[in-house]
Amino acid sequence: MKKIILFAAALALCACAGSNFVPKPTAEITRFDIDSLGLMDISFVFDVAISNPYVVGINLESVKTDFYVEEKLAFSTQSGGGLQIPSKNNATTSFIVTLKYADVIGIVSDYAKREYLSTHVKMEIAVPMPEIPGLPPSLKFNYDMEKKIPTVKPRISVANFSVKMPTQTEITEAIKAAGKTVAQNVVSSALTSLLSGKAPAVPTAADVKLTDLDLPLAVNFDIELANDTAARLDFTQLDYDFAVNGNPLVKGIADDITRKGNASVVSVASRFSTRNLTSGIMDAFQAGVGNFSLTGGTAIQFPEEIRKTPVPLKFTENGKFELR
Repeated sequence: MKKIILFAAALALCACAGSNFVPKPTAEITRFDIDSLGLMDISFVFDVAISNPYVVGINLESVKTDFYVEEKLAFSTQSGGGLQIPSKNNATTSFIVTLKYADVIGIVSDYAKREYLSTHVKMEIAVPMPEIPGLPPSLKFNYDMEKKIPTVKPRISVANFSVKMPTQTEITEAIKAAGKTVAQNVVSSALTSLLSGKAPAVPTAADVKLTDLDLPLAVNFDIELANDTAARLDFTQLDYDFAVNGNPLVKGIADDITRKGNASVVSVASRFSTRNLTSGIMDAFQAGVGNFSLTGGTAIQFPEEIRKTPVPLKFTENGKFELR
């Protein structure tokens, strides 16, 4: 308390001599970059650094942002404070601003034909001052920033889903490992029936519990990542987690990628054990159609003038797939 009173007295003396002697905090934008991509929006990150010259702590009051695309206002937002800057110290906080593709498309008529757009960000940072003679109630710092951004409207789809039967040798080995006495042709018939949606060819095949056997099913499908604009989305691998009728089926990392125009096709080849068969998955296999959910991510590499390091892309997509 004594330290604060002495500081207030010193500031009062400085105020009598002229306000130029009163120290003031500083605020600056140390980073403005693309943070991440989604299927519906793009997020930007701003790092705000504030320096506090006082022997008492101060707070960040608010950050107001006006985001312009091609000189047209896309949106305005204001974030609350919360950042505390200790006495005689510096502090940095990050703000995420998200821009929806639909909002940009609404103001840029030829969005799909463009590769890049110009953005102009006006930001106002407000910092309240301590109630000390010689200081205004608050200080405001204004910044203008410009950046080129890619036109992005990604789309995910799943096609060419197939499940391949295990070999006769694999069936024999699985029966032996499980200590079962069931005949190989009975198990093979049960699997064929499951994947074809037909009645079992062998009468006793319906009594076979496939979940008791560790039979490998080869699961193959294609994930298509397309961009519905002129910009190219380049990546080297994709993480995926694929579920059928709400039940997890396969997940992993795929790097078998081929280009088809402005789309990338990721070929997934995985294996699934019959021990993990659930009623939801078996329903989809028997019907030859099911609902899928696909979550995952990748990292998109843009030209260096946009961003030097890859931009993470996270996605969650739901839809229907056909097995046959």
